[in-house]
Amino acid sequence: MSFKHPLLLGALAAAALWAAPAPAAIVEWSLDRMATESEVVVRGHVEGLDSHWLDGPSSIIVTDVKFVVDEVWKGSGRLTKGLQLDLRVNGGGVGEMRMVQEHQPVFLQKEDAVLFLWTSGEGRLGVYNDEQGKYTVMGDKVVGFKQEPLDLGSFKTSIERAIRSTQR
Repeated sequence: MSFKHPLLLGALAAAALWAAPAPAAIVEWSLDRMATESEVVVRGHVEGLDSHWLDGPSSIIVTDVKFVVDEVWKGSGRLTKGLQLDLRVNGGGVGEMRMVQEHQPVFLQKEDAVLFLWTSGEGRLGVYNDEQGKYTVMGDKVVGFKQEPLDLGSFKTSIERAIRSTQR
């Protein structure tokens, strides 16, 4: 079977390629930018996770994260060691159903982490700049969304230096 309109076939193929969904790209922010533009930077650990269906028309699964502050690296006086922060991220599992949303941070029970946070329009603290705002602490290293281990001491010093540079 031959196609009698090769130009039409070429146009259809080009349109299909143009309309094909591309993977979402994430613009990587520098550690300095994360430190200066986030409202809060804390180190702490996950005390609890609760995944559930979000009420409302969106019908998505969200996970409420209970995160206990161990150290405040940047933030207002309302943040102190031992304070429990209630965070929410899209994604999680309910029963046999799992939902993953690209670029959302994923938390594990008892995980030690450094978080860059901001206040949402509803007044709730959230992870700043999605997955880029969470670094898992593993011994003397931190691992962020790029999965490259960094020295924890140097990481903290870089954040403190960036914060000080904006306070001058």
